[in-house]
Amino acid sequence: TAALTGSLSSGLSSITTSLSSLSLSSRSAAVSAADNVGVGLGIKKNQHGDFMIMDIVDGGAAALTSKVAVGDILQKVDKTSVAGIKSATLRDLILGAPLSSAILSLCRWVADGDEGGEWKSYQVLITRQKKPRRAAPAATTASAPTTASGITAAAASRAAAATSAAANRAKTVAATAAATSSSATAAAAARPRAAAASTSGAAGGASARGGASAGVATSTSAPSAAAVTHAAPVAATVASVAGSAASRVSPS
Repeated sequence: TAALTGSLSSGLSSITTSLSSLSLSSRSAAVSAADNVGVGLGIKKNQHGDFMIMDIVDGGAAALTSKVAVGDILQKVDKTSVAGIKSATLRDLILGAPLSSAILSLCRWVADGDEGGEWKSYQVLITRQKKPRRAAPAATTASAPTTASGITAAAASRAAAATSAAANRAKTVAATAAATSSSATAAAAARPRAAAASTSGAAGGASARGGASAGVATSTSAPSAAAVTHAAPVAATVASVAGSAASRVSPS
């Protein structure tokens, strides 16, 4: 029984170790696959089902060889033929670790005269490049406070700004109120002076009208010296006419 138990424990330990190793290798493979890079070629199937070079990335691994051209047909990746395989499978063949190499077998149509020509095969050794490093984000000029003292200072600064703004508004309101009060006081002081001036003018007019009336009455009650002088000859003439009439009437 003891031997059987020991054997079972040993077997379980071996299985656990194998599973751990498999898990580690799977994670390592996943990390490696994420780091894999291509060769800087855009490849697509044409109407005949062949993988044709459609694009060459500027500065990429293939472009650095100066041998691959757009329109070339891919035949093999290393020793694996690509005839009839799917695009996903071709992608797995081309991707590899940075700085690793791949041999691509291609063929190119070479024209001969106006109508003739032939397909010529060639191979090119391509070294996969490293992935470009991502640039670090630019540091901002003003970073947010992360410590308690920084947060307190920021809050104090905002409170001081709010207090200053409130004081400025209070000064503006006070100045406006003072100006309004001064205008109202001046207007109230001017109203009594205007009323007094109006009353004085009315009294002066009444006095003038009274003086004119008195002058008329005086003229009516007492004739002037010129009137008396003019009346004396008239009276003498009347007396002479009366005397002549009396002499005509009395008998001779």
